[in-house]
Amino acid sequence: MIELRGVSFGYPVRRNDGKDHQLVLDDVSMRIDAGSFVSVVGPSGCGKTTLLKLIAGLLRPLKGEIVYGGSNGPDSRPLIGMAFQNAVLLPWRTVLENVIFPLEVVKRWRSELRRRRHEFVERALALLRSVGLEEYAHRMPWELSGGMQQRVSLCRALIHEPDVLLLDEPFGALDMLTREELWSVLQDLWIERRCTVVMVTHDLREAVFLSDTIYVLGGRPATVIGCVTVSYPRPRPLDVCYRDDFVRATRDLRDLLERSSPKVVT
Repeated sequence: MIELRGVSFGYPVRRNDGKDHQLVLDDVSMRIDAGSFVSVVGPSGCGKTTLLKLIAGLLRPLKGEIVYGGSNGPDSRPLIGMAFQNAVLLPWRTVLENVIFPLEVVKRWRSELRRRRHEFVERALALLRSVGLEEYAHRMPWELSGGMQQRVSLCRALIHEPDVLLLDEPFGALDMLTREELWSVLQDLWIERRCTVVMVTHDLREAVFLSDTIYVLGGRPATVIGCVTVSYPRPRPLDVCYRDDFVRATRDLRDLLERSSPKVVT
């Protein structure tokens, strides 16, 4: 479980009023249960990516605290995987080598890579098989489509068996059909592995389809203005997106965003 308790964060600036930080997030509190799928939505520039960086430990709050598993000690932070809007694969490495890369740098695994390399290769191939890309293991990234590269990125984020997977608009650069296909791929991976997922997205349909809980950020500086629970049984077929109750849930999210920021476009 991860808890954010009254977290505020700002970036350093020089201001005439004497303040040395431009506040981005203000008094943000949320609870992320272990093994759950949580999405964060909000207008552009409201601090969603900053929130992910705080959870990952890349930034430290100005106020408040982030508690992992009931503790905020220096050794309490879970093992984290991350995937981004752009796949950012290393162009000089094959697909398989890209997937294995975290095992070369994550402290828990890197000392064992030489001794257990065959096992790790099999683990990477199993991940690629689960997303339909095993036959592309020895291809170069530039030989893959954008959707295929994003599947590789997901495999790379999961190869070191993270406790928490952070996703920053992972499908935002893809066309609608590819994006919806990858919703199902991500859902299947999550059901199989049950790591905790926190995803930032601008796509409200994506949030409703994938999530157990959706936090809505609004205001400037941003804070949590709403929390929505999604109770559709899993696995969720794509057809659920066309049900009346799904459309209403998406519209309610949009209405909440528009009330907090009238200029938002979703």
